[in-house]
Amino acid sequence: MIRGSYSESCDIWSIGVIAYILLCGYPPFNVENDDDDAKLYEVIQRGQYKFPDPDWTGISHLAKDFLFKTIEVNPSHRLTAGQALSHPWIKKHTYMNLRDSNHRVAE
Repeated sequence: MIRGSYSESCDIWSIGVIAYILLCGYPPFNVENDDDDAKLYEVIQRGQYKFPDPDWTGISHLAKDFLFKTIEVNPSHRLTAGQALSHPWIKKHTYMNLRDSNHRVAE
C-alpha cells in the first residue's frame, strides 16, 4: 500500500510477490544494502525484478507470465482476482487438474 489507498489490486500484488518467493525462495525486490529502505522503495515502485538463473531455469513461461501480470506496477493493468484465477498457470495447477497427475507446480 505504497500510495496510501487499498483495493483488491493490492492483494493481487501480494499474491504475485508471495508466488515469486514460493517459486524461488527469495523476494522479487532486492537492493545491495539491506538497510537502504529508500532504494528498496524505488525498486518496488519501478517494478524492477528479474528471474535470475539458475533459480528460474526450470520455471515455466506461464508461471513467469502470471508473476508479470500480478506484480504489475500500474494497478489498472494488474490482473483482477477473477483474471488471476483464470490464468492458464493457475488453471493448470488446480485440484481438478492435479489430482490425477504428478506435475510439479513450477512447470
